[in-house]
Amino acid sequence: MKQRFDSKLNEKTAGPLQLCLTAAQEGPSNRLRAVARAVELARDVERLVRKIRRHRNLVDQVTRAAESIPLNLAEGAGRSGKDKTYHYKIAYASAGETLAALEILLAYEAINDRQFESIAKQIDEIRAITWRLIQR
Repeated sequence: MKQRFDSKLNEKTAGPLQLCLTAAQEGPSNRLRAVARAVELARDVERLVRKIRRHRNLVDQVTRAAESIPLNLAEGAGRSGKDKTYHYKIAYASAGETLAALEILLAYEAINDRQFESIAKQIDEIRAITWRLIQR
């Protein structure tokens, strides 16, 4: 991502997505790359749905689901054993929830096919990375 955040950010001065991005910039591991990709997805979903005036509950849900992905990937990266796997599974499920909500918005014609396909591709990539993390 183009925007960088100060590595001294803490929970009091930064939002959760900023903290995930900061963690993602700290190293080259697959886990942290997954977090960075998921932050980009959350940003793109938010940009896509921010101007949708109808279906506010669904827009809120898709935004929360998309935000859950990097947050759980980041938390899982800091855990071990079954706890690590648990958070990766939650991230994987949240990606599926995000996709389903976007499919509903597409059916409602609140977003178009091109917008949906662009985000769906990102979700597929993140789910593939997350699946590999779960299988480790």
